[in-house]
Amino acid sequence: MSKSSSLIMLMYGLLIAFYIPFLIFWRKRITYKFARKRFYRGVTSVFENCADDSECVPQLQMLYKRLSERYSSLSENLRSAPEMMEDLICSIDTSEQKQFKEIFGIEPPIQIRSRIVNTLNLMKNLQPFSSLSSKEGNLLNMLKHAIDMQNPDLAKSTLSQLADEIEVLEGSLRTQYKRTQLSFAISTVGVILTVFFGIVAFIQFVAK
Repeated sequence: MSKSSSLIMLMYGLLIAFYIPFLIFWRKRITYKFARKRFYRGVTSVFENCADDSECVPQLQMLYKRLSERYSSLSENLRSAPEMMEDLICSIDTSEQKQFKEIFGIEPPIQIRSRIVNTLNLMKNLQPFSSLSSKEGNLLNMLKHAIDMQNPDLAKSTLSQLADEIEVLEGSLRTQYKRTQLSFAISTVGVILTVFFGIVAFIQFVAK
């Protein structure tokens, strides 16, 4: 195998190594946007067919559950139905009507905004810590129970466990930040090498 062929193969290998993770990331983003759009359409349908906001709550939770099971990227970005509702309210308030329709394929449901807010409040009252992980949510529920029961010993024990969880979470965030920096550096080097070997291969091809 000639030297130029080896360089070309190396260039293709670098391109594949760089672009496959990028394509996987891009696919997840597209899937997330599609699932988000479906949820918003489902929300408007639920409110159109249900006059009582309290009856909308289980339907919206079921909608989120089914969509997050089908599209894992949805739960990776928005971890609960209340978070989805907050995201919808934010989109209604910050997007122009034309922009909202272009992104989500429906008219912004401004006329039911107050119902969406009320339903969100009902959800938070039923599950105040639903956006957290199950372990953190259980600890906060235990703490709330200890306060309601005026049990200082249980409250102190739960606070200690919660402090440990926060310490572990902070450690994980620091590790993730370092990994992100390393991934960015590797990606940058990959792009530079790809361009470099591409230029070398092109020059050798022209020189023949």
